[in-house]
Amino acid sequence: MQFVIEVALALVAALVVDLIKYLLRKRSKPPVNLRRRIWLAALVGVGLAILLVASDFTPIRLGETLAVWILGPPEDERLMSTAWQDYKQHRWNDAVSDSDTIIKRFRKVGSKIERDLEQSNAPSPPEGSAGPWVTIDIMKRDPLNFLAAAYWINGQAFEQINQPESARAAYCSCIALKYARIWDPHGWIIRGWAPSGIFWSPSERAEDDLADLARSKNLDGNCESKGGEQ
Repeated sequence: MQFVIEVALALVAALVVDLIKYLLRKRSKPPVNLRRRIWLAALVGVGLAILLVASDFTPIRLGETLAVWILGPPEDERLMSTAWQDYKQHRWNDAVSDSDTIIKRFRKVGSKIERDLEQSNAPSPPEGSAGPWVTIDIMKRDPLNFLAAAYWINGQAFEQINQPESARAAYCSCIALKYARIWDPHGWIIRGWAPSGIFWSPSERAEDDLADLARSKNLDGNCESKGGEQ
């Protein structure tokens, strides 16, 4: 489908170039064959615009955005959004409870995605900005991404309610999910790829947090020594 869209865009661009070339010659009226091509370009452009708005064939998900505005986000995203709000508003007990719900929901499928990626030696997904289609590929792994985010929130919350061993276990579980990425659209309201959006690694963030926790609470910062998976 990406190829079809690119071909359609190329066709429209070629017809626009033809029109511009003709207008530069300063003739009063385009010939019939050029007028037909202009109409064709207009029809293709309108059809392509409808396709982009009504479907999810592009990395900028206009149709999906419209559906979410009308119907609300899927349940999985609502759960994840609630956990993030708990974290941002320092509702630490709620953050533990809500992140636990996500962990139970995605532990099996998210862990399987991680294992499959590791076994296939898949390239590590980028951090920071990423291309449109790379972004969509990473978002297709949302069960893994949500699982890692929930473990990280879990660890943060356990630290705040002074349960360092539980925080350590959550961080270790997060660290194991190397292929997970968390998407920050930086205020972009349209779903899918965002020009200003970035990815960050919860696994790497958890490594830093665990090191800080181990120093401050005199804990073992080596996840291999006790195991950390919850």
